Amino acid sequence: MEKLLRPDDALNNRISYYLLMLLLLSLPFNLFYSHLFLIGLALHTTIQIRKTTIKPLLTRANFALAAVFL
Repeated sequence: MEKLLRPDDALNNRISYYLLMLLLLSLPFNLFYSHLFLIGLALHTTIQIRKTTIKPLLTRANFALAAVFL
């Protein structure tokens, strides 16, 4: 149980984890705080994204698979 509350990972992954947990905990209570945590998670994610991690995802095969659902 302690591993769920205190993940041993890099700092940016721990921040994402705690933001996601706060978002899930705030959903039933107040819409303002859930929006605040969602915006914080989106900002944190856009700051952490690197071009090298997205480059392998932008292939013809992935675009063809995504086009099926559009």
